[in-house]
Amino acid sequence: AQELSDRAVSTINIRTIFRLPPTEIIRTANDAKEVMKKWWDSYFAVRKKIEDNDRDSRWEFDKKRLFDRTSYVSMRLSDIIEAAQTLLDFRSILGPELKAVSGDNARISEIEDCVQAQLLAPIESVPFDMFDRRFQSSWDSIMAKMKLDVVEIEGMIKTFIDSSFKKLRSAEKAFQVL
Repeated sequence: AQELSDRAVSTINIRTIFRLPPTEIIRTANDAKEVMKKWWDSYFAVRKKIEDNDRDSRWEFDKKRLFDRTSYVSMRLSDIIEAAQTLLDFRSILGPELKAVSGDNARISEIEDCVQAQLLAPIESVPFDMFDRRFQSSWDSIMAKMKLDVVEIEGMIKTFIDSSFKKLRSAEKAFQVL
């Protein structure tokens, strides 16, 4: 369990992973989570097979020792997937289509900078090991702040799109923004 966890953690460098495309981050984190799930499934499959052989003794080990770290790592990988999905969503909203239709590249770049500064910078600069359960409350605080920041950035985007609608001169452009 420790080796599996360490291997999964070694594939995720929180300081650099968000420099990759969001789809690659999601794929990498999902692959690592799948390893954790297969460990769980394998243990219980072997246990069932042994118990089904009508042996007198049960094949039982301390589940906390076997699965505590892998479960915790899996939860943190889910957080990384959530952050990457959020980044992917924002990038698709603030993409070239919106830039072309709105013509306000400066404001879109400003919102993109907010995404980087408010969402990614706090995650990338954590002063602790996010995969260490001792720092769970600190990590949970970062994720809670990220969720609040997502709502704030969504508000900025809505305001920007609303103001873009008001500035457009044709129904065709308005439809493109929509």
